[in-house]
Amino acid sequence: MGRGPRRTHDARRHRRQRARCRTRHPHRPAGLPRGAPRRPLPARRAHPREREGLVHPRHRGHPGPARARCLGPDAGRPRRSVTSRWVRLLANAALAVSVITLLSRFVGFARWLVFSPTVGAGAVGTAYQTANQVPNILYEVVAGGALAGAVVPLLAAPLARADPRAVSRIASALLTWAITLTLPLAVLVAVFHRQLAGVFVEAESDTGRFAGHFLLMFAPQLVLYAIGAVLTGVLQAHRRFLWPAFMPLLSSLVVIATYLAYGAVAGGPETAEPSALALLGWGTTAGVAMLALPLALPTARTGVRLRPSWRFPAGVASRAARLATAGMTALLAQQVSVLITLVVSNTVGGTGVFVVFSYIQAVYLLPYAVLAVPIATVVFPTLSRQVAEASAEVAATVATTTGMIIRVGFAGSVVLVAAAAPLAAFFSSFDAAARNPDVPFGTMAAGITLIALAVPGWCMVAWASRVFYSLEHSRYAAIGTTTGWLLVAGTVAFGGLVLPGLVADGITLPGLAGSRAAAGPAGAGGALSVSEATLLLVCAGHALGMIVAGVLLVVLLRRAAGPEAVRGTVGGTLRTLVLAAFAAVGAAWTSHLLLAAFAGLPPTVGAVLAGVLAALVGLAVMGAGLLAVDRGLLRAGLRLAAGRGEDRPGGAAGSARPHPADADRPGSDPAGSDSAPRIE
Repeated sequence: MGRGPRRTHDARRHRRQRARCRTRHPHRPAGLPRGAPRRPLPARRAHPREREGLVHPRHRGHPGPARARCLGPDAGRPRRSVTSRWVRLLANAALAVSVITLLSRFVGFARWLVFSPTVGAGAVGTAYQTANQVPNILYEVVAGGALAGAVVPLLAAPLARADPRAVSRIASALLTWAITLTLPLAVLVAVFHRQLAGVFVEAESDTGRFAGHFLLMFAPQLVLYAIGAVLTGVLQAHRRFLWPAFMPLLSSLVVIATYLAYGAVAGGPETAEPSALALLGWGTTAGVAMLALPLALPTARTGVRLRPSWRFPAGVASRAARLATAGMTALLAQQVSVLITLVVSNTVGGTGVFVVFSYIQAVYLLPYAVLAVPIATVVFPTLSRQVAEASAEVAATVATTTGMIIRVGFAGSVVLVAAAAPLAAFFSSFDAAARNPDVPFGTMAAGITLIALAVPGWCMVAWASRVFYSLEHSRYAAIGTTTGWLLVAGTVAFGGLVLPGLVADGITLPGLAGSRAAAGPAGAGGALSVSEATLLLVCAGHALGMIVAGVLLVVLLRRAAGPEAVRGTVGGTLRTLVLAAFAAVGAAWTSHLLLAAFAGLPPTVGAVLAGVLAALVGLAVMGAGLLAVDRGLLRAGLRLAAGRGEDRPGGAAGSARPHPADADRPGSDPAGSDSAPRIE
């Protein structure tokens, strides 16, 4: 290569243009040390060919390959280490995935806000929610738990030894077996959709007919869930977490668009034309397809080649079977509780009970997702590192974080109690089936208040499971959560048997009149109806199960990590309970006053304002009390969270990776890896 333009009277290398090699630098001898002063540049005049618009001094002509050097005038300044750049990459990736995950949760909650006025809690909404649960339950029982715990561990070893052929063979076998298990099941659901709908609702009713139609359209979701689980595991094994975190957001947007389109063409919450039902059913299935199928693109970019194959590499099949059965006990118990709740809500309670409970559950999960999961996720890498190093700080970390989790759980309970009456007023004036007297909006506020008692226990499930996984005592997590879910199932099932007789004798609850008044015309009436009592039964069953699970997990924490790990937990919980009760009563009283004060506003606007202001009052009282009685614990918890950046680089990825306790859809990485997420 030449040094640049070489025509007659052309400029060669221009002033301030870096030389391509040391020997061609006219003003810097080859042996001159870095930073030494150079000879002054000779005066020069403009070259005849340096015309305006072409090359001038300080312009780059043909610089060629430059020699290695530090940029800037300070050649001796220290460079950033590879480790610091790695930590910054981890932090940015974890932050991006965490933000997308949190946004997905809020958009998922927004789905219910769109579902309520467009589909509603009438016959169509009850049939839709009932049919939508069936593929979820069948998938989780048949393949969901197995795939969630098996994909990443099976791929970790061949990825570590850089064996792409083995990775492709394992991923292909997993995908083939997942489709093999779910495809026949989907065909059976499609063939026997009417009979299956009759198990959950009255087959001859409008709700039963609608549920049968929806099951026919929802049957393909079984296969789509399985595909999404395998592809998500492959991506997470390759440390690519952004796509799996982003797909639920897109799926929710597709479903929201489906609800809006259905609301524009539907005739009402109790009846619908076949074309409108088809739009609602196939649009929801398209949302599930959006959750799974786009993951094929980033999976192909990893270099994995998926081919139909039932054969695993030697020695992998037995390990896959062991991983598939690990942790299935708690998952099966949870699905049993969901199934019993679904059957009792529809067969005992009737139209609208399960839909209203779904509204309550969506609200109940928000404090858990916003308050408890971030704390548990941030501390989890630190705890894992301390356990790996056999640090003496393990017990202190567990004790401090357990105290924080319990306190934010009670804070979430206060928020729910404060917003209970405004939420009931909001949905009863907002829902498409608000005028249906059979839909139990009248006890929605009481149901939210009951299920608020479950928030601290559910938050403990999120944290204690992480502790047990770090300590390699996962059986304790299974014992605690399985006991809680079985208690939920048993309570709801027993209540479903005795409830009709009790309601026939007439049941009234203290404060029921005020709760119904907050719910508006839909809540008018005297004693409890069967649908209202069923809603309260389901909420009480979940509260009882999660309270017992939380207490049992604390006891098991003491056994697994020692007495120091739960030091101060009992006394701190009792103090926080008293403080939370005081704050909840004040916040609930404030919400009723605000609802009366905003009575002149549109119902939805007044309910939103009253709920937000009452929740802020409750949080303010709770926060002031915690600062007064638990300042030391809060300070220690903040120091622990602020010190997360001092973890090793592998630990930072923990905040970007979902945990088994949060896994209820394809997109979790139970086993995980301590490697950095790669954003693509």
